Amino acid sequence: MIPSNVHLIPADTADWNLLTEAQNQGFSDCSAVPFHTTVCQLQELLEAWDVDLSGSVLALTKEERPVGIGWLGVREARGWIGGFAVIPEWRRQGIGRAMLNWLIKAAQQRHLNFVTLEVSEENRPAIALYQASGFRIQRELLSWERSPEMGTLPVPPMKAERASPQALLSYFNAWHFEPPCWQQEPKSLQARLKRCAGWVIAYAGEPVAYALTSAHGQQLEIIDTGAAPDPEVLSLMRALLQSLQLLHMDYTLTLSNIPANDPLNRVLAALGFQVTLRLYEMRLDLSL
Repeated sequence: MIPSNVHLIPADTADWNLLTEAQNQGFSDCSAVPFHTTVCQLQELLEAWDVDLSGSVLALTKEERPVGIGWLGVREARGWIGGFAVIPEWRRQGIGRAMLNWLIKAAQQRHLNFVTLEVSEENRPAIALYQASGFRIQRELLSWERSPEMGTLPVPPMKAERASPQALLSYFNAWHFEPPCWQQEPKSLQARLKRCAGWVIAYAGEPVAYALTSAHGQQLEIIDTGAAPDPEVLSLMRALLQSLQLLHMDYTLTLSNIPANDPLNRVLAALGFQVTLRLYEMRLDLSL
């Protein structure tokens, strides 16, 4: 049961300012995943993530103040729950459980085979909530960072050159070690390409490794990176990352949501990157 002065509504019936306020307040105390967005930024994110607003949920008080939020992304028969949060002062009152049940029901109504979500390894209450609803941990995702204070990396034998982000994305499916999480799938990346820079390393005139990046202040976000299947694939990835660091020596380099089994993690550790966040990717099968 949720408090009597709280009710749930479909997100598509709410004002965008209210949805944005709910999202920002829900993550206001989350130092591990700092999140603050404008209405336009939120709209762009939800479009990139294929969020179904009619299946997403907003929790409100009788005074129409936001209490919690949760998004349902839909791609064919797959679903994803993201941006799931309850405003701090309203937690531990059953609101999160009610919103989660709403999203699961919406996924079932859309005949999805399964839904996934990500949660910080440190968020034990949320993990317990998801497990109680049938979600199971399927893998770990790592986020990395390398600051300028770590020093300059050696000059690589091959250097990255600028390239078309759209052209580079065509290599995505063949050049990844592990399936990406929802936010790093090609459909999610496609919406960001117009604000990305593309970088490629070529050997004998042929592309062998690429990266898509986005600069924010003094931070260079490496949105996606891939390399051709090759016995020297780790050397290719190392050269690519070294090139990016040398081209952006005053920037902090970041990568998010790298599957723990991806050998890219070994390269990042060897180059002095530090893990800043560990997430569990969890899955609920709906077709059983």
